[in-house]
Amino acid sequence: MTHPTDIVAYDYKAERLCPDCVAPALATGPGEDFDGWGTVGDAIPVEQNLTEIAYAFGINRGDETTFDSDYFPKVVFRDAMGEPGSPFGDGERHTCDHCDEVLG
Repeated sequence: MTHPTDIVAYDYKAERLCPDCVAPALATGPGEDFDGWGTVGDAIPVEQNLTEIAYAFGINRGDETTFDSDYFPKVVFRDAMGEPGSPFGDGERHTCDHCDEVLG
């Protein structure tokens, strides 16, 4: 069963990403924002992974007004997406900007 508050995507660096693509997209390479903090892939859920990274770097995920989505991913809830696969604005479907998976 789906709920309006289900996390269906993340906005990060001007892209809308599915849960599978957001962690690999994080800037964890040498000299990047989260240098030295590798993502753990499927070893833990994406939300736990993001929460641990946020904690380590002093990001308050509970108040998304305190950081920019160019720096750290912001959640997109189901109710912000409309119906699964529904058109919006330009008539496109809600899809991940990396893998084209339908969001929602």
